[in-house]
Amino acid sequence: MNAIWFCPLFESPMDDFGYDVTDMYTIDPDLGTLEDFDQLLADAHNSGFTADRQGDTISPEEPVKPQ
Repeated sequence: MNAIWFCPLFESPMDDFGYDVTDMYTIDPDLGTLEDFDQLLADAHNSGFTADRQGDTISPEEPVKPQ
């Protein structure tokens, strides 16, 4: 095994098992923090793992954010 697949990570009301993202900039609090994820990703890369994530859909609750 040399890869990690991350399924829904972003903040979500969990109406669709996390695929209904309400904030694409925040890790869901039930899953930790962005700092936790950054550390996990760094550790995975340092151990030779490839990491990818599952694409998510946007919830109607997702506010439009300026870029």
